Amino acid sequence: MSSWVSLLPTGDRFAAVTYEERLPVPWTWWLIALGLLASLAVAVYAYLDPLVAGAIVGVATGVIVVGLVGYTLRIRIADDTLTVGRYRIEGRYLAGARVDDGELRGVEDGDAHLVLRSYVKQKVRITLADPADPRPSWVVSTRRPEEFAAAVASIAEG
Repeated sequence: MSSWVSLLPTGDRFAAVTYEERLPVPWTWWLIALGLLASLAVAVYAYLDPLVAGAIVGVATGVIVVGLVGYTLRIRIADDTLTVGRYRIEGRYLAGARVDDGELRGVEDGDAHLVLRSYVKQKVRITLADPADPRPSWVVSTRRPEEFAAAVASIAEG
């Protein structure tokens, strides 16, 4: 677990952040997007008025940038709450966490809630303690699996 604790505003009070990680897309994806935009620009500038072509390329650039930035996964533990992307769960509903070293297994992962990124190979399996939840566990991509599993375990213990 991280040795630092930062205070970030959450509404009208401050939250103690004990773990935070961002998983942005790799730089190679940006390079591929640049190549796609260059080929689009060549195609539309060859056949259309420069003003219309510029508008099309500008809109395409905006869509691609928003898509790539929006695909960034943010993992955060603050105030005994785990937030993974847009999903959030309180620590009292967590039973524990372990580094998942292998491939995804059919039956065990068939019911798991998967929050994975193809460009991050390490993952942590978070076991839930809520019998009402239809998902018995979460499998989450992370670049710091040991630190993340320890942080989850610390809020699961209460």
